[in-house]
Amino acid sequence: MPDEPRVVRAGLADQVYEAIQRRILDMHFRPGDRLVIDHLAGELGVSATPVRDALARLAAERLIVSEPYRGFTVLAEPTRREIEASFEARRGIEAFAARVGCERATREQVRELVEIADRLAAQGYDGRFDGYATFVRLNRVFHERIVETSGNSFLLDALRGLYHDLLIARTLHDRGIPDLGEIAEEHVRIIRAFERRDPASAEEAVSDHILRGGERLLAARAEAADGLSDCE
Repeated sequence: MPDEPRVVRAGLADQVYEAIQRRILDMHFRPGDRLVIDHLAGELGVSATPVRDALARLAAERLIVSEPYRGFTVLAEPTRREIEASFEARRGIEAFAARVGCERATREQVRELVEIADRLAAQGYDGRFDGYATFVRLNRVFHERIVETSGNSFLLDALRGLYHDLLIARTLHDRGIPDLGEIAEEHVRIIRAFERRDPASAEEAVSDHILRGGERLLAARAEAADGLSDCE
């Protein structure tokens, strides 16, 4: 086990969740590894209850899986087709939500999109847990806020059911965020459409952004695979 701080009592559940998540994203726990509750509790210096709760939360986020008679296991990397299908579904949900939400959004919702986009663009990220987790969290909130402008809770639930950011994060292990400048420009284009109350432009901007995001991820994945083969 790497030298990492044991968790303390304040905010215990969140700290246990983050500690396990960190070790999965930093590839200390690798795809297929079993996560044994009692072992993790001993390593973190806590009881089994917060560990069990953290694992259930990670399973809901599709970072690990719970199987009968086997317990919790770190999921394998998604296949190319799974990534493509996920981004296709996101385009359908988010682009439609942007189209209907563009005219429904309050000024406060648009201001919040601006604030989140500014925070995303202003920070530097590396390929380790802290940098990537910050990017994932802010980017997730940005996209959820877009869908929330639609006023349709079913669309938001559908989007949350698709999230694969944390699992895919392992593709970018030690690599940082690809094309952060492009991402920032695409976010600005979305916001400008909302500010103009232009549904067609908002739908197009969101659709293009998600399409490009999938392409960036798959390109980074291919590059990572090439780098690995070069080392073998």
